[in-house]
Amino acid sequence: MNAYLKEYFQLNNIRHRGALAKVDFELACLTYTACKLTLDRLSKSIKANKLAA
Repeated sequence: MNAYLKEYFQLNNIRHRGALAKVDFELACLTYTACKLTLDRLSKSIKANKLAA
């Protein structure tokens, strides 16, 4: 997951340290988790609709 965040959320280009870097990392993790949850729920919904049809 860290490699994914570094590549796609530009965490390897952070130019500050300490609290600001931590905030950037935590926001990226939150965004990643929210996106993953949304995609999982959407996928589950699509599969349920295909089985019902």
